[in-house]
Amino acid sequence: MATAPDATNILEVAHPIADTAQSVTVACPYCGTANALKAADWQVNESGHFVISDVATFGTTCPSCNNTFAFRPLSQADRLPQLPEGLRTALHVVSQKGMTGNKSWVLRDLATDQAYELTPSTIAGWQIPVGDLSSPGIIVTMQPECVTLELRTGQLYRTAPPPSGLRAASRGKRA
Repeated sequence: MATAPDATNILEVAHPIADTAQSVTVACPYCGTANALKAADWQVNESGHFVISDVATFGTTCPSCNNTFAFRPLSQADRLPQLPEGLRTALHVVSQKGMTGNKSWVLRDLATDQAYELTPSTIAGWQIPVGDLSSPGIIVTMQPECVTLELRTGQLYRTAPPPSGLRAASRGKRA
């Protein structure tokens, strides 16, 4: 029999939205799949839009991986702009929070001094080339593929996901 997940183990996706947003697309923090959420699916308020407050979260289950996560709407007025798709510039990490593969990053464009936020939700739906970093970078997400951002250029790359376990090296010859 399935049991409800422990609320302390549910990952949360905080995402800026318009104050009267009736729907939003957020990336699942477990598998990276874009999830379309509609305020009408929850008993929200008479206006039918997501409530933005310090305590409001909306639980959902990703149809791709069947994991439960929480969506926390944030006011766009209080948030930094999201890193724009296609921006190619040198970036500096100002801060980060969360766990590897599901962090929220604050990055500063060294050319313009503009600060941006970068989360796995930011890059949902972007066309990201396969490649490897040639200079220091950060991991944006690890599921379903590892996506990294090269800080020197602002280029995103995707690779195969990291291994779920390591095999011991075999010693000697097998019979």
